Amino acid sequence: MTAHAMMDGFAFRSGSGAPLRLVGAASPAAPFGGSIQQGECIAIRAGASVPEGCDTVAKQEQCTQDGDKVWLGALLKRGTNVRDVAA
Repeated sequence: MTAHAMMDGFAFRSGSGAPLRLVGAASPAAPFGGSIQQGECIAIRAGASVPEGCDTVAKQEQCTQDGDKVWLGALLKRGTNVRDVAA
């Protein structure tokens, strides 16, 4: 199975502390080529593949960004805003 972001925001591994360190970006046309470690995130567009290491997407509107630091505006359950699709 492949997972895709359901909305624009930040993809990260659940259980990561704040702030998250922004390490890249992904869109449907330009997927992120690496994997994400605990405490890291990427900016992601709706429909983009969620990279290895990520399991949750926080809505862009609920986050605060300052340079490469991202703070989540809410606690999110693992799998929030991520949709599994057939490969």
